[in-house]
Amino acid sequence: MTETSSLKKIALIQVWLGPIPKYFKYHFETIKNLDYIDFFFFTDQEVEEESDNFKKIKLSKEDLQNLISSKLNLNLNLNDLYLYKVNDLKASYFFLFQDYIKEYSHVGFYDIDTLFGDIYKFIEPFLDEFDVISHGGSRIFRRTAGPLSIFKNRPDLIKAFDCDLFYDCLNRKEVCAFEEDIFYENVLKNNFKCKIIENVCSFVEEDGFFINYDTIWKDGILKMNGKELLIFHFYHKNHVRFFQKNYTIKTFFKKTYCDDFYYVTYFSENYESLVENLLDSLRKYSNRKLIAYTINYDVSREFLEKWENDQFVFIRYDIEEGHKDEEGRDFNIMSLKPKICLESLKNSEGCKFVYLDTDVYATVNIDSVSKFFDELENYPLYNSHIHDYILASNEKTNWEWKNSIGELLEEFNIKENPVLPRRKCNFFIYDNKSEWFFNEQVDSFMYLKKKNKLDIIHVFDEDIVNSLIYKYQLNKVLPLIDMEEFYDLDFSNLQNYSYHTTDYSAHVKLPKTVDDFLIFHGYKKQEDYEKIKSNYGTGVLNIQDFIISYENNSLFLKKNNFLNNKKIANKVDFNLYDEKFNLIFSLQNQEIYNYWTFYISDIFLKNSKINIRIVESESNRLIYKNTLQL
Repeated sequence: MTETSSLKKIALIQVWLGPIPKYFKYHFETIKNLDYIDFFFFTDQEVEEESDNFKKIKLSKEDLQNLISSKLNLNLNLNDLYLYKVNDLKASYFFLFQDYIKEYSHVGFYDIDTLFGDIYKFIEPFLDEFDVISHGGSRIFRRTAGPLSIFKNRPDLIKAFDCDLFYDCLNRKEVCAFEEDIFYENVLKNNFKCKIIENVCSFVEEDGFFINYDTIWKDGILKMNGKELLIFHFYHKNHVRFFQKNYTIKTFFKKTYCDDFYYVTYFSENYESLVENLLDSLRKYSNRKLIAYTINYDVSREFLEKWENDQFVFIRYDIEEGHKDEEGRDFNIMSLKPKICLESLKNSEGCKFVYLDTDVYATVNIDSVSKFFDELENYPLYNSHIHDYILASNEKTNWEWKNSIGELLEEFNIKENPVLPRRKCNFFIYDNKSEWFFNEQVDSFMYLKKKNKLDIIHVFDEDIVNSLIYKYQLNKVLPLIDMEEFYDLDFSNLQNYSYHTTDYSAHVKLPKTVDDFLIFHGYKKQEDYEKIKSNYGTGVLNIQDFIISYENNSLFLKKNNFLNNKKIANKVDFNLYDEKFNLIFSLQNQEIYNYWTFYISDIFLKNSKINIRIVESESNRLIYKNTLQL
């Protein structure tokens, strides 16, 4: 901090008429201990919050009208206007309330639908050189911003608002947001020196504009994706959810969660970085919750701060350390999958679950796995494999290339009567009726361990699952739902896995369209996930890309993304379904790049969950899916 700037003090002004919103307490938490900044809050309400830098001043509508009349020589009847209309007065606050701010070197206006970081840290380098300081982007929102703008406390700047356009705005009933674009143009025209601090708020400008709702505030520092921010302006207030724990505030995009099933996974400390990709994909594309078991450790505070929210629950699960092979793999870990499934079934009568491996990345359509639950009987339904068997070699000195399950079947004295295709264990559905199956998996593992024959499943622990399927002739299977080792959905890649040494199964249940692939699977490096995001991810939309609301029998779908980095067709259909996925309405052939808001008027929706899907009009490819709770 420079010697001259260290003496500067800033007064920020807000006028608020009407009830104080519930989110105000979170905003206040972020401002109450800020150095060098006093917040003047003029209101007609009782405010409980108190701090040395928060100045509460009672101001009624009549008081404000009289002040406007005397200072601006303007008769403005606030009873005839929306209370939000007072925002058009922002640029004149310093003139209206100048008796309160004489001692300050700088003044400004601010909004309360904000969380603030260390304001002074961001603006201090510019206080001496610039007359006006605000925040924005390099290409968009380059103007004085309503949520926070700061000015030198000089007479010429105090009256910079005074122009014909200001009074024209006040004479209109609608809100004009004069303090932003119009005011900024007037400031520039009068040759004031302006500084727009870039990339310090919650919208992401790289590869197109996108408002991010996932932030964390802690100890006076506001961050988004690890980057420190000046401000989070939650413009769409009904679509942000707050989570406060001690002195930490987290925000995230408000989603509707369905409770028809839960995802389940587990991971050890070595896999913590890998599981973040699974969490990232579920946050983007799923309306269901995940139960994640952490094995023999508590996830770090930093990890919880980033990921703990309404959607993700982390539960510690302890096991004894087992024998490790030459690659450092713990055989107790290899047997964990059925144990974790059994753990999830405790006290969950009637619940349904979907198990996911940690090295999985979800697609937009992942939640449609729910349509398979009607097929559950008394055993889990596993993902189809594209091969009937897999060859393995060199696991024992007398082995040549052979079917990896063969020796296991011999050990269990199971007559080889294959139920084809082979099952994968990276994704499967189950409920309480599957408990016996998981118990028998554990018993099979313990049998091998007791006989010192764990090397039989050295490569494929899923062989135990397939041996039980052979034993009990369990014929039902999920279709193939995963795309392995590739970064986009393409049928031509199905045969090209790293272990495609055996024939393509004639028994595999293939997906009918690319939308039937529910997950990507088979990756152990972060660079692979980045390729999925840049290939598949640019061809679909995530839940945050649209702000959806239902008001006065009209459904509004407002983009939250300029889509500059997206590779999707321009013409799309907006399809609405009820909870049973019966089509309610279809808004077809809409030009998604050409308009910001789409709406369906005179549509009468009941108080229930509405499923919204966006598909490309010509290809019918699914690019967006979300659920709205009315």
